[in-house]
Amino acid sequence: MSWYKKFQLSRNPFLKNPKINADLIVKDIPKLKDLLYYVESDSIVIVRGEKNSGKTRFALEVLNTIKPKQKNLYIDLKHYNKNVDIEDILLSVQPMHRRLLKLYPKNIVLIIDNAFNFNPKFYHRLQYFYDQEYIKSAVIIYKADELVEIPPSIMSRVGSKYIDLSNMTKDSAIKIVSNRLKGKIFNDEHLDVIYSKSKGFEDFLSNCEKIAVHYANSRKDFSRKIDIHFIRRMLI
Repeated sequence: MSWYKKFQLSRNPFLKNPKINADLIVKDIPKLKDLLYYVESDSIVIVRGEKNSGKTRFALEVLNTIKPKQKNLYIDLKHYNKNVDIEDILLSVQPMHRRLLKLYPKNIVLIIDNAFNFNPKFYHRLQYFYDQEYIKSAVIIYKADELVEIPPSIMSRVGSKYIDLSNMTKDSAIKIVSNRLKGKIFNDEHLDVIYSKSKGFEDFLSNCEKIAVHYANSRKDFSRKIDIHFIRRMLI
């Protein structure tokens, strides 16, 4: 039996997976409305944020909201080499016969995650496919502290369309985890202690999981929450 099922939870509440955890963007819901507006108005927009600010989940929520979904394309540039051609990416979603004829999809909403200093050709080709309306709108995502050199031709199309996400605060982190736990394992006092001993949100989740797993493997009675002294001993 998985450790979290001992606490009557259906899945691990301490995973940081932007593809399934929509709660990572709760703090930025008003900004999500701005992003949806930009996407629907055929724009190129830049989304920036610190590590663990929910950038990827923020963009994926757009794809979950707009339709039709078959015209949405999410790419994570950290999985591509710097010489990748956006033409190849667009053709990859087409049936084989359309690829051979170089028939590109039209009106694609393109999410570009982990954007960084790619070959300038990548962004020049992005401009071409955007101007030719193969790409309806594009969202370019990168960390706020990264110096990303995007060509002026693309920046002129971005204009003032920047969205800066809020940092993950202690209160936000505790609220997210507390909501996932549904009253089980830890209370807010426990979470406050764990967060104070953690270095950021990912470390907070990792520490929560470490304590919960150790407790699950060493106890038989799970009717009560974990003792605060047990938590402090685990964090020494």
